[in-house]
Amino acid sequence: MLPSNANVHVDVPGRDGSLFVSSSVRDRFIEVEFFFIGDMRNRRLKARELAAWLYSRKRERLVFDDEPDKFYLAEVSQEINLEDSFSTSEFTVVFRCEPFAYGEEQEETFVDDVATVENEGTIEAFPRFITTFTNAANEWKVSLGNKFVRVLRSFEVGDVLEVDCSTGKININGTNNISYLDWQNSEFFALLPGENELVIEPSEVSETTIKYNPRWL
Repeated sequence: MLPSNANVHVDVPGRDGSLFVSSSVRDRFIEVEFFFIGDMRNRRLKARELAAWLYSRKRERLVFDDEPDKFYLAEVSQEINLEDSFSTSEFTVVFRCEPFAYGEEQEETFVDDVATVENEGTIEAFPRFITTFTNAANEWKVSLGNKFVRVLRSFEVGDVLEVDCSTGKININGTNNISYLDWQNSEFFALLPGENELVIEPSEVSETTIKYNPRWL
């Protein structure tokens, strides 16, 4: 139900208890048992097909039918051994997943440079902003409370800016260029669970869309 954390506890001589250092959440391990039936030859053929289906060089979506609207990013974490009986074959797969379950990508458009986003997840989610400039401007800034991301550049009509708060990537007209970020003051923020009100500045110079995947523990 809850993955383990990577918190650090430091014992200091002469001090009661330990010093607590908060850290991130560890990967989640999900164990799934499989079995299939048939004669031995067909089961061997099916085992080859299943091995090919499970093999991947990257993490893939793992979806369970009791929560079809959510998915984990998973990989097979160890070797798989097949156990045969008279009419069935069984095996267990341990999936190593990112700690959180994800929902499908959500998308909203700013209206009059303001957007109220309802994050339905139980943990923060990192947004991505896609902006098309309809007027010339010397900067672009998106704020959530007292946190903001600001890009300083002479934008022209038709320029497209993409800001990804998950990766810290700044794309302008398809080219990655972090040098335009006001890095001394900007912070790649996350959407908190519940309602989030975002504001674009300067006003009336661009059209912006926000995209994000809600996340659950």
